Amino acid sequence: MNEELENESLESFADFEQKSLPSFLNALTILTFIGSGLGLISALYSLATIEQQKIQIKESERLLGVTNLGRDLIETAKLSLEHVIPLQLNILFTAIICLIGAFLMRKLNKTGFYVYLFGTLVSVIAPIAILGISSGLSGQLMIIGIIVPLVFIVMYATNLKHME
Repeated sequence: MNEELENESLESFADFEQKSLPSFLNALTILTFIGSGLGLISALYSLATIEQQKIQIKESERLLGVTNLGRDLIETAKLSLEHVIPLQLNILFTAIICLIGAFLMRKLNKTGFYVYLFGTLVSVIAPIAILGISSGLSGQLMIIGIIVPLVFIVMYATNLKHME
């Protein structure tokens, strides 16, 4: 009887251990919550301050327009401002999708990875479709905007073995 109880306890503990969230997956989802949350706040702020951004670009043009870096920064800002609504709506949409995916992955639900993958790929592809691929500073920023999400996809993929 005592041996049966001990075996049952060990099996229950093994089930609990298998269901616990791995620390690396925990860290990734927390980073996703932070990044997506900041994306939501940033996109909402950007949509709410379009007129102020136009004024800031004009002021920056006056102050920074004489240097090559200044001109690149201003051109990048102007290009982003021309497409501010679709770009920011994309950020809102994909941040919400990625949050849902991360939440599901915290529950060790493999579907969460695919939800996150979809949101991340759209977050990378949509700006390229809207703005095109350019050289200079905006092109470099786009490369960073592609590399970081792809690294997160790979890191999440390494945790698929923990998900059902």
